[in-house]
Amino acid sequence: MLETLLGTRLIAHQQLGARDKVKRDSFRLETLDRPFDVDLYRPKGAGNGRLIMFVHGMTVRGHRDDRVLDFCSALACLGFRVAVPLFELIRDLYIDPRQIDECAATLLALADSEQLCPHRRLGLMAPSFSGNIAMIAATRPEVVNRVSSICTIGSYANIDTALEFLLEAEHADEYGKLITLWNFIQHGIGRKKRVIEGFRIAALDNGHRRENTAEAGLPPYLETLRARERALFQELRHDRVARLAAWAKAYRTRPLQEIVSAFDLMPRLNQVKCPVTLVHGRDDDVIPATESELLYEKLVRNGTPAKLCLTQLISHGDAEVGPSMLPDALRLAGSFGYFLKHV
Repeated sequence: MLETLLGTRLIAHQQLGARDKVKRDSFRLETLDRPFDVDLYRPKGAGNGRLIMFVHGMTVRGHRDDRVLDFCSALACLGFRVAVPLFELIRDLYIDPRQIDECAATLLALADSEQLCPHRRLGLMAPSFSGNIAMIAATRPEVVNRVSSICTIGSYANIDTALEFLLEAEHADEYGKLITLWNFIQHGIGRKKRVIEGFRIAALDNGHRRENTAEAGLPPYLETLRARERALFQELRHDRVARLAAWAKAYRTRPLQEIVSAFDLMPRLNQVKCPVTLVHGRDDDVIPATESELLYEKLVRNGTPAKLCLTQLISHGDAEVGPSMLPDALRLAGSFGYFLKHV
């Protein structure tokens, strides 16, 4: 009941708006590798002394995405401090193993800060692809005992199946498909840089919601391509069979296999030492809910305390709560409360 109450308060603050109820400051966090810009959300009162690190998703606005601002403000309304580092590689739509190193480095630096994290352990929260990055970072030997609770929203168990879904499923999210094509299809079609650049521009247009507007960058860019380059771009974007053929070829290459291995979470799950909360939208069109189900089953087999919530209230990080959805909302609230209780 206390978990549900705590989670209900979180959802209420997120839905009603909490930005003006908390303090948000920015600072530079020094790590062993390099400094990171961090937004810190704090309650206006004393707070509870607990710190949560939130890893933003693959959004063009990075740690300043409106969803991040609203959710982290809501967390701060409950008394938590919330640190949100800017991960430029994630913001710039790369899928790169260096992101795991950066996540581990910032987490360790935050946990080592007596001022920010007096308990020397913190909660870790992340959506989508960043959930996998955060979970793998939390298994690092130097990090594992510094994390008290983990919550992922719409994350995945296996990167290869998650990427294949984006390329294969007819209803898969266009933004996720474009990011996947930009990052990986070069391994299946060769170093056709101008074609690959088209997918980056298309993803940015989508992320900034400027498709079919005068500000869109893709139409004028496509005009600069040769006819065969333009035809290949359109074929890969719109022809499922062509996409999958290129993906099958790419998947056999060593560079892609190295990336898949770096992001392979399942063999590392036995290293997780804290309670894990998995929240996933039942109809998620970026990463299917079966991915969180696989994670949950493996965590349970490992004896790791875990809670799974599949909900209709979340598509892929966007919650819409109405009166008719009260039972689902209570389940979601209880799941968020489970995470917060263990921070």
